[in-house]
Amino acid sequence: MNMNLARRLVGASALAAAVALSAGQAAAQDKSLELVSGTVTGSWFSHMVALGETVFKPAGFGYNNSPGGGTSNVMALSTGKADAGFTMPLVLSMAAAGLEPFSEKIDNVSVLAALYPDPWELIVPADSDITSYTDLKGKTIVGAPPGQLSAVALADLLETFEMTGEVNIRQASQSEGVALVQDRHVDAFGWIAPTPISHIQELALTRPLRWLNLSEEDLAKLNEVRPGYIPHVIPAGTYPGQDEDIHTIQTPVVLAVRNDLPEETAYEMTKALVEGIEALRNSGPSALKSVQPADLAKVGDNPLHPGAAKYYREKGFIN
Repeated sequence: MNMNLARRLVGASALAAAVALSAGQAAAQDKSLELVSGTVTGSWFSHMVALGETVFKPAGFGYNNSPGGGTSNVMALSTGKADAGFTMPLVLSMAAAGLEPFSEKIDNVSVLAALYPDPWELIVPADSDITSYTDLKGKTIVGAPPGQLSAVALADLLETFEMTGEVNIRQASQSEGVALVQDRHVDAFGWIAPTPISHIQELALTRPLRWLNLSEEDLAKLNEVRPGYIPHVIPAGTYPGQDEDIHTIQTPVVLAVRNDLPEETAYEMTKALVEGIEALRNSGPSALKSVQPADLAKVGDNPLHPGAAKYYREKGFIN
C-alpha cells in the first residue's frame, strides 16, 4: 500500500471517529432536559428535583431545574426556553384564550402527565380579628410574585369579594411570607401549594393559626370571575392545631411540555415516569406519595403530547 493511500485511509478513519463522537455528543445533548418549576424555597422546586433525580436521571436524561411559576413556565415552554415544566389546567386554559397575564394566545404547549391537586390556603394568626375574606379589607396580605398562579388566585378572590384595590399586597416568597406573619408585619398569607405546606406547618408549631374558608356560594361567585377552580377540603389534622376541615379550592398540577418536543423524547419521559413511580413516591415530598400510574393520563380536556399519548395507549390508560 502506498503512503498516500494509507494517509487517506487513516484520515477517513479519524473523520469517521470524529463524526461518531460528535453524533454521540449530540445524542447526549438531546437527552438533556431544561425544566422549569417554582420558587427555590417553594414546593415545586423540590418536586422537580425529585422528578429529575428519581425518574429522569435513571432513564439517562440530564436535566437543569430553573425557578419559575405556573404562568411563567407556560411562557418559557411556548418560546422554547424550556422543555418541560409544572403548571395547572387553569393556566393552560388562560393561555389558550390569551387571557391575562398572557398577552396573546398560546396553543403550542401540551401535557405529559397529571400529578396531584394543589389547594389554595389563606392563613391568619388565630388571635386576629380576621375571620372571613371580607375582613381582609384594609389589611396587608402576602401574595406570590407575578408569574405564579397564586398571584392570579388572590386577585380572583379579591374580585369575588369586591375588594380589588382594597387590600395591600406584599409580594414575597413562601418562606419570607410566613416569616412576615410570624413577626406580625403582615396580617395574612395566601398561597397555592401542595398540603401540607412545610412553611405553614413550621409556623403552626409556634403560633396558633386560623384558615379562612370558602362557602359554596363563594365558590360559585369565584367561578364566575374565572371558571376552572375545583372545590377542595383539607382534612382536619393536616396541620398542628388544625381541628376542623378547611373548605377551599384547588387546581391540579400537571407536567407540561412544548409541542415541538420530539415524540420519542416525550414517550421516553412518560415511560420513565410510569416505571419510576415507586421511587418518585418514596422521594420525600408528601404531595408525591399518592401519585398513581393510571392517574397520570387523567388530564381532562387538556391536550396530551403525542409521545405521552402513545405510551398511555400502550399501557391501556387511555383509548
